[in-house]
Amino acid sequence: MDSLNHGGDVEDLRVNGNLQKLLALGARWVRIWIRWDKAQLFPPAFVPLTDLDGQLNDAAGCGTGCGFRYINAIDAQIALARAAGLSVVLTTWFFPRWANGTAEKPAHWAREDRGSPTTPVERLKPLEWRIPIGELGEAGHYGRWLGWLMDRYRRHGRSLVLEIMNEPNGQLWPQQAASSTVDPYGPGQPTVGSHVAEMIATAHALSTARGHPIGIAAPALSDRPRPNDRLFTTLETAVPGILAGLVDRGLPPTPSLLWTHHNYSDIERDIPSPTRAEQLVQLLRGAWRGRGGPAYPRVWLTEGGARLGSGEVTDLSTQAALLAAAWERMSAAPGIEMFSNYLMYADPVANSGLCESIATGGAPRPVWEVFRRFPSFA
Repeated sequence: MDSLNHGGDVEDLRVNGNLQKLLALGARWVRIWIRWDKAQLFPPAFVPLTDLDGQLNDAAGCGTGCGFRYINAIDAQIALARAAGLSVVLTTWFFPRWANGTAEKPAHWAREDRGSPTTPVERLKPLEWRIPIGELGEAGHYGRWLGWLMDRYRRHGRSLVLEIMNEPNGQLWPQQAASSTVDPYGPGQPTVGSHVAEMIATAHALSTARGHPIGIAAPALSDRPRPNDRLFTTLETAVPGILAGLVDRGLPPTPSLLWTHHNYSDIERDIPSPTRAEQLVQLLRGAWRGRGGPAYPRVWLTEGGARLGSGEVTDLSTQAALLAAAWERMSAAPGIEMFSNYLMYADPVANSGLCESIATGGAPRPVWEVFRRFPSFA
């Protein structure tokens, strides 16, 4: 489940019987998003971090969709989950435009890193996905935001894991340095791995300074099997780039640091072993210094599912069968420690929900019963 936008949206734990549905499924973990751009509306020079949960952090039309009421909605869902015995993966997403240098930029700015020459402006990657380069360190805007999250939710201990980014190899930009050809849309040197490594190193340093009170997770990579270009970096390129960047930054062994991954392709394409998730474990072997270490790297699949119309997912019965087959492979694969489904309800963007959309009644799909039968080892 992923409460994306505000208190009261369809995936909010407090509505639609969602908490009861999770418990009925036998789930032990729930994933909740917190959007940085919605939680911290203004630079700290205007509203200090210490006042984010107060009325200074408000804007016209916010309601529960941003500002202090949004933070309160996230707090309430986390508290509800913990009271019910669920652990939480809290995923921070989006960057405020005041933090990433796009506040005064026009909607078409840096088009070459956000789309093609013909991509409509409204289809370009959001300006809020621009990496806040220069602000990724402990004292930068990003570092201070992560520190605020760690301090606010540290009371939940290791039952809360802070996932510090989402699909950086596909969503965030820039993915590459400037084009090495005369065409600005041409290929450049991949750079996203270095930026992700800096983000992980910053989170580690902040966590170390606090005694590692909660879990830290990254990088939640997309597993899409498509070539590298200015908009996307493959697993095969991104993972070595991140690991090399962590070596350069001297990351020490840190068992509380989790590697996370998204596995849609394995499910939707019915990929046999070795799956892309298993290939990821092999890429980490010998180099990963987080949970499991270099000899036995561990991976959490914090997002995945079978989206209708994607790959081999032709109908609801096939959706259920593909998820069941993926579970058999993933639960037997060395190094895979978490398996999840995104979302609870059907959604136009990710039609992989366990249930139909709330607008059409929210009835369980065949995949619901499949997921409910999975055992939990948490």
